[in-house]
Amino acid sequence: MFTSTNIETYAYCNRQCSFCFNAKRFKKRKLGIMPEWVWNKLVDDLVDMDYTGRIGPYLYGEPLMDKRLPQLIGYASQRLVGLINIASNGDFLTPALLEELIKNGLSHATVTEYDEELKSELLCLEANYPEHIRYRHYKQYDLIDRQGKIFGNKIVYYIPCLRPERQLVVNWNGDVLLCCSDYWAQHTFGNVKNQSLKEIWNGKKFKKVRNWLNRGQRNKVDICKYCTAR
Repeated sequence: MFTSTNIETYAYCNRQCSFCFNAKRFKKRKLGIMPEWVWNKLVDDLVDMDYTGRIGPYLYGEPLMDKRLPQLIGYASQRLVGLINIASNGDFLTPALLEELIKNGLSHATVTEYDEELKSELLCLEANYPEHIRYRHYKQYDLIDRQGKIFGNKIVYYIPCLRPERQLVVNWNGDVLLCCSDYWAQHTFGNVKNQSLKEIWNGKKFKKVRNWLNRGQRNKVDICKYCTAR
């Protein structure tokens, strides 16, 4: 079963990075906020599946813009035993907010700097909370050519992609996506508002596509054909 779960509670982001689908050059998607009851149902569904993996309440939105985040993390930490991590641009991170998140069960935050210089206040936070924060610059990691649309890759890599097998992705609307690169929800396999996660995960269509990608048959899925993710 998957060992990582990304759940987008908040679809809005305050930045438009050139190497992200939120950039101005890309077609906009419908934005919204996941209802709290959907988040709670997702957590409960994971409990029913005896899930012990990682949970990340984010996708393409900036998670710290969601004022409910401490409360949402609190519900998950009370019900599940896995780690709860977030990835953030750090623009809204303060010592008080970080302490509240940790108090409610946040395990770790990866904060990525998208400006040219690292910020002294975030470096200070990392120094004071070394077990809870990793602060890095975006130039320190390899960028993925998602769907081949970020940088224009036109080479088909016939190698396995295990992301859909290892990571479950749910957008703000409750749609279960193929992977974290499916920005426009082009490949959905069910909606958690009216189906259980277990039912969706074990669905024939979802299994078929995961098997294709496990065998390196990326050419069978349009958004995977030119993607450079591994």
